Amino acid sequence: MITVHLSFFNKDMTFIEEVMNMQKDMIEKTSDNFRKFFKFNDLILSPPDIKVGQTPSQIVYRKHKAKLIRYTPVKEQVYKTPVLISYALVNKPYVVDLLPGRSIVEVLVNNGFDVYLIDWGNPTNSDSKSGLDTYINFYLDRLVDKVREISGSDKINLLGYCMGGTFSLLYTALHQQKIKNLILMATPFDCSKDEGILFKWAKEMPVGEIAEKYGNCPGWLLSSSFAALKPLGAVDKVTGFFKGVEDDKFVELFLAMEKWINDTVDVPGRAYTEFMTYCFQQNLLPKNQFVLGDKKVDLKKIKCPFLNIVADEDTSVPPSSSIPIGDHISSKDKELLTSPVGHIGLSVSGKALKKLWPKAVEWMAKRSGEMINVSSE
Repeated sequence: MITVHLSFFNKDMTFIEEVMNMQKDMIEKTSDNFRKFFKFNDLILSPPDIKVGQTPSQIVYRKHKAKLIRYTPVKEQVYKTPVLISYALVNKPYVVDLLPGRSIVEVLVNNGFDVYLIDWGNPTNSDSKSGLDTYINFYLDRLVDKVREISGSDKINLLGYCMGGTFSLLYTALHQQKIKNLILMATPFDCSKDEGILFKWAKEMPVGEIAEKYGNCPGWLLSSSFAALKPLGAVDKVTGFFKGVEDDKFVELFLAMEKWINDTVDVPGRAYTEFMTYCFQQNLLPKNQFVLGDKKVDLKKIKCPFLNIVADEDTSVPPSSSIPIGDHISSKDKELLTSPVGHIGLSVSGKALKKLWPKAVEWMAKRSGEMINVSSE
């Protein structure tokens, strides 16, 4: 009988210990949540000013509102062929140099490249009539020539990202003699696909009416439209931020991304209308029917080495849109690199920066000539 009583006693003690442990866990979790809540609340009410684009640089040339930024080389010698990065008109280009350790510019500079970036600037009403021909055959051409002049190189590496990739593709077809290597990232090409909400949405947009009403397509309209594509995105974002709010590195990256996402730029009305119409609605690129000004764009004239960088989880520009580019040009030296990240992840994700970009750097280095002493303007 005593043994039985002890057995029941032991069971009761075990139960009590479990209850006490549960209470302890609940108290700890409650304490953690309160601590997170207070920090979350402070960051929401008084967010710190995150400094983006920290890689040392200077503006070396201006053409109207467009600026050419050159990053300060960190090595005594650089590859003979410089790199010019062309981003989209929609957002600011510092997404390619978001934060230290989250920057493809930093990767390229640290690996001995002479790197330049285009900042298209903030258009005003006077720019509403500037179309794709103006941006590609005037602005981009002037900026390419300036990079050639400063670097002393007859040809450059042209790296285009998103809409800037489409610009770079069209430019290279028309000015092949100035391009040593063409590198494209998450570039919309075959827009016949219906894999992403963005592509479906773009085909239905009344682009002409928007340009007629506003002159330039407002940045706030584009931003709200992108947000509408993911109606639960805001909830997921807040939830994720709350979970990681005590990780300073996570918070810094999160706030930097938020700063960039909300730093929208108006798009000149004509350029916006032409891009949406010719690319998304008429799908002229894979048909090889694109015309800029009075010039027919023949993609088969592209014969330089070509590197196509694609994000496997891209919901903005699905891989099936970008991957076919290589089949429509004449380059014999072609390579496709992919990474299991999203559209912006190609430039800021640790996965891409650690695994994809060393391969991209190696590809570019082999095709960028000898190392030469750094030139100054």
